[in-house]
Order: sequence, then C-alpha cells, then structure tokens
Amino acid sequence: MSVTVNDILLDVSYRRGENGVPSGNEQTRRISFVSQAFRDLMRENKYWFHVTEYATQTEGDEEIYSLPTDYREFLEVRTDGLLRVPQSEDTAFNVTRYPPMHFPFSTNYINNKYFYIFNDELHLLPTPGSAPSAVSVTSITVSGTTATVAATDHGFSNNDYVQIAGASVSECNGSKRITLVDDDSFTYTVATGTSSPTGTITATENNLIIKYFYWADADFTSLTDEVDIPSRYKDALSAYVYGRLGQLDGERGDASDGVEEYNSIIEELNKENFRRNLVRTPLSDSMW
Repeated sequence: MSVTVNDILLDVSYRRGENGVPSGNEQTRRISFVSQAFRDLMRENKYWFHVTEYATQTEGDEEIYSLPTDYREFLEVRTDGLLRVPQSEDTAFNVTRYPPMHFPFSTNYINNKYFYIFNDELHLLPTPGSAPSAVSVTSITVSGTTATVAATDHGFSNNDYVQIAGASVSECNGSKRITLVDDDSFTYTVATGTSSPTGTITATENNLIIKYFYWADADFTSLTDEVDIPSRYKDALSAYVYGRLGQLDGERGDASDGVEEYNSIIEELNKENFRRNLVRTPLSDSMW
C-alpha cells in the first residue's frame, strides 16, 4: 500500500481534533514538516525499503561508469553475473597492476575483479573486455500486462535485465527484468493497455548490475506526493508533524507526546532493519 502526504496529514488533523487537512499556508507548513520528518528518518539509518537495482551495459575497455542519481551506498556490483570485490580509493590508487599480485581483502574472495567508487563514479578493474551483443527479436506479443518476446537462441537467463530497443510502442522498450520461457522466448511485464509493437527490435543483456541504497525523494509539495515508507511505520511521520505543530503552537504536552511516539516507532523500525540486515552476512564473515 502506497503512503501519501495526505494520509499522514489526515492522521495529524484527526489527532488534533480537526475535521480534515487545512488549506492554504497552514497546509503548506504541514507538508514541509512531512519533508523534515522523512529527511530525519533517512538520517537515522539506511533501510531495507530503500534498496534497489540499477542495470546497464559495460563497454569494451571502459573503466568508468556513472552511478544512478539517487545513489547513496552500494550493496553489490556484478558484471556478467560475477560478483566484484569492493576496495577503497586509497587501495585502488596504490595498486599498479590488475589483478593485483596480492589480496588486500578477505581471503574468502576468490576473485580477480574489483571496483571502487570515486567522485560518484563507478570504476571497474580490470576493465571489461567487450560490450554485450544485441540479439535480433522476431516479435513481441502483448497480452494483458505480459509481453512475450520471440528471439531465437537468445542466451538470456531467468531474471536477467535485458535492454529492449526499436519497438514501435515505447512501453515495450527499456531495461526489463525477464522471465525465461525457453531458449527462444522470454517474457516481461508492461503497463495495462499496452499493444503489441512492430519495428526492427533488438534485445541486449544489461550485464552490469548495481544493488544499492538510494536517497528517497523528500521534497514534498502536494498532498498527493508519495512517501517511500512502509504503511505500518507511517505513524512515525504523523507523530513527528504532530509534535512539531505542538512545539510551534506552545502546546508542550502535545510536543512531548509527538516526539516520544516518533522515537518509539523509529526504535522499532531500526530493530526490524537490524534483523533484516543480519540476513545479508558479508562473504568475509561467512564460514566457507
């Protein structure tokens, strides 16, 4: 269930004994408090619900790749399905040969491919040898929200990210996470109402996958803006706004109650986040 600014402010209004969300300057003020609350939440921690994947293609002998604009911190980088080993800038700048003759990382990483982040750019070392090749698509047939692609001996695997290009219907183009049907076909999801495209269509594997924490949008300006938080924890933001209004209006009891509730819910949220992070045990901490 998506959470909107209106959902949060409506809860605040009911707590204050109001009939609904006010309009005008007061509404604008409360929307700004929701933005403050959400920014405060993101400063608390990096949460599991702010994790995503970005898929693109490597280029032959190209070391540097742009990071997504909402990039915050990496979790995993893979090229051609192979996990790359992270290293610091200092280590990267002091290694004169790739792969290095020694392993400055955990000995559990049996790997000769590395990466580091510098100036919001991703560096792959050694550089990829070549770019992935495009596969000719015979046809794309759309039924409901499923697009079925016919491409002889496409070579893709289940859950690969594939870049579709050349389709006459724009919804059918772009980076798609596919479901394998067989060696000659695969499917992906499209929006309701999409029609079957024509054109000279190609499919190319997006073989560079970055899994990362992202910065969620917190610059809310309207009641319909969506807030990127699980609905079961949205009361934390309502409590924050309620407390801020109490503080500014000189209602110390309401201000104290709001802050206390906010901190209590965030404590529970951080516990859940910690529990989920225990599942993501780094390879360097594993037993193999």
